Amino acid sequence: MGAETTVWGMMVGNWISLFGIVVGAAAFLSGRRQYVMAQKWKRAEHVAAETKAFFDHVDVVNTFYMLDWNSRQFTLPDGSVTQIDDDIITRALRYHTVDGSFTPTEEFIRLTFDSFLGALERFECFIEVGLISSHDVRPYLKYWINVIGNKRSGRKDEAFYDAFWGYIDAYGYTGAQSFLKRFGHDITPAQTPAAP
Repeated sequence: MGAETTVWGMMVGNWISLFGIVVGAAAFLSGRRQYVMAQKWKRAEHVAAETKAFFDHVDVVNTFYMLDWNSRQFTLPDGSVTQIDDDIITRALRYHTVDGSFTPTEEFIRLTFDSFLGALERFECFIEVGLISSHDVRPYLKYWINVIGNKRSGRKDEAFYDAFWGYIDAYGYTGAQSFLKRFGHDITPAQTPAAP
């Protein structure tokens, strides 16, 4: 009788241990699932905050207008209002040694595009360090990625793309180039203007 009790006690003990392991594993898996969901939520919040800041930035908005419209009025920093079209933008994005100085309108365009490209490169930095993925930002930037990276998008002519992509390359916006490459657009120009 004593041996049976011992065996029975061991079986009960084993079942209790097994139950404890199963409960512990279930708790661990549940906790891990909650942690993963919390991390996804944090990442989504981060992407939403960054894209909101991006779309709220005045230079980003002005660049979007310049990319999406073929001619539009803009208010320059001195308060004057001027009409900016694709030809003016293309001329403004030339390499700085081509023919010297820039008009106030061209300076405004260049500074606006510089600010925009810097903001775009922030997304590439976040992707490179693993804070976000390209998949996270695609829904927000899909249209603009196509306008910037696709010469056949119908938005601009070849001369604009040659100037814009050349500008990006010549002034070292490699993060913008890498960002566009993630979406299948190689915007590296065939030729870059030689630096002085």
